[in-house]
Amino acid sequence: MEAIKFREKAQFLEEGERSTRYFYSLEKSRRADQTIRILTKENLDTVSGPQDLLKETYYFYKTLYTAQPCDEDARNQFLNAAIPKLPDNARNSCEGLITEEEPLKAVRSMESNKSPGVDGLTTHFYKHFWPLKQKIDTCL
Repeated sequence: MEAIKFREKAQFLEEGERSTRYFYSLEKSRRADQTIRILTKENLDTVSGPQDLLKETYYFYKTLYTAQPCDEDARNQFLNAAIPKLPDNARNSCEGLITEEEPLKAVRSMESNKSPGVDGLTTHFYKHFWPLKQKIDTCL
């Protein structure tokens, strides 16, 4: 609930809109929609109890990340295959320091209203605050 309150306060500061019970209930219903209520096991049985859901989730990920036997011939063929190399002109373009223009060009070429990283910041954020980054760089 603290995170919800924090987000609502941030929204109020940005948009001038007060957080009300309506918004709290809206957030609560969104959270309920994202809750797993039922899982289907490998044998097509379903589980819905909280303990069963936790147990089945644990089992799924445990088996997913457990080492499996490997086909030795396929592994050797993969490891002994020739590793492709970059042509000289492509390798040279990757060498050296990143210039100021390269990240700016990358930011400008990003599709709008998308979040390129795990931080959830949209491309609009980067485009909007890019001039501020330039001011900070000159101060350093």
